[in-house]
Amino acid sequence: MNVSSNDAANRKYRNIKPWLCRLLGTDNNSCEISRKPHSRRKGLDKLGPAVEFNSIPVTCFLESTQHLVTSEFATPSVKSCQIQIFNGKGGLVNTFPTEVQSVGSSTFGICAIPEYHSGIAVCMGNGIGIWHANGRLLSKMVDKNVENCCHVTSMKNGLLVSTCITETKGRCVTLWDPKSGKVVGQFGSRPEVVEKNPLKATHRVLIRVSDIRLPWFLAANSQDEVFVSDRNAKCIKVFDVRNGSFIKCFDVHGVDTRCKKTLHPQGLCFDEDDNLIVVDNAKKSLLLFDRHGEYVRTLDHTDQLTQGEPWAISMTTQQYFPRPIMRSRVAGNDNARTLALTVATPDPVVGLYKFSFCPHYTDFI
Repeated sequence: MNVSSNDAANRKYRNIKPWLCRLLGTDNNSCEISRKPHSRRKGLDKLGPAVEFNSIPVTCFLESTQHLVTSEFATPSVKSCQIQIFNGKGGLVNTFPTEVQSVGSSTFGICAIPEYHSGIAVCMGNGIGIWHANGRLLSKMVDKNVENCCHVTSMKNGLLVSTCITETKGRCVTLWDPKSGKVVGQFGSRPEVVEKNPLKATHRVLIRVSDIRLPWFLAANSQDEVFVSDRNAKCIKVFDVRNGSFIKCFDVHGVDTRCKKTLHPQGLCFDEDDNLIVVDNAKKSLLLFDRHGEYVRTLDHTDQLTQGEPWAISMTTQQYFPRPIMRSRVAGNDNARTLALTVATPDPVVGLYKFSFCPHYTDFI
């Protein structure tokens, strides 16, 4: 049966409702949500040692162990932020400090590197550091044309892609080769000044749809395309990393000319079918798009995090699950996808959600 990618994504996620199972950082403790309404454990139960986030964390999952990795924003004046690794039950496995290289630099974005066993790429100001999950620094990649690396993601071809702000090219996307440790490509654009009035000290700026106005989070699909959440442009922009060309932009209203730029995107991540999940900061919701950028639906979630400001998102990499949704709620059954959602305010926390795909959705793919 042939169906469109939009229908396939809708059928795949039609019964999906992420349910919050754990909170990391609440009251400086790792907590678990009681799954049963009639359970004697009401509210939150403390799990293991105290967990505290000094600033807004971003997350990723290690493919080898499915452990959750968090990174915090660090500057030369605030160096107490660190990398923390948690197991599937929210227990702290390891923690190690990040490095801040010089004044004006920072660390923030992270991603898992499939080519490295338990490898983690961390943005480090003017470059990217590759760490092992045991806290050992494997290598550093720096470049004089790169400043203020914000976020990073890995691609199927083994390259790393980061968003950064430079003096020469403004806001741009940089391609890194972990094997050689060098920059292999960089694309982006600075808005062009087309008219100046020195008498009034004003100028008119030409902003093209392909310009990256404020790149923030980014993710790569299986086709070597990079999806960038542009906060100032209020949409998602797509680029082909092979030549740096602009492909399209989209939001909930449509692609390109139908895009009304009403989205307030933050974190984003892909599933195994290149369906995209985007955090909408304005509506405090998770939006689902198909592989072509067409809006599918909103993933409902009701929990304690709805009053906060959603920030980053990541998802485990398991493929398909044969068991239905209700059975994934049984205690001790972890046969479900895990989604990590970071909330910035009022206190930085990370919520761990569980959900499982319907066992019969593959009949339509």
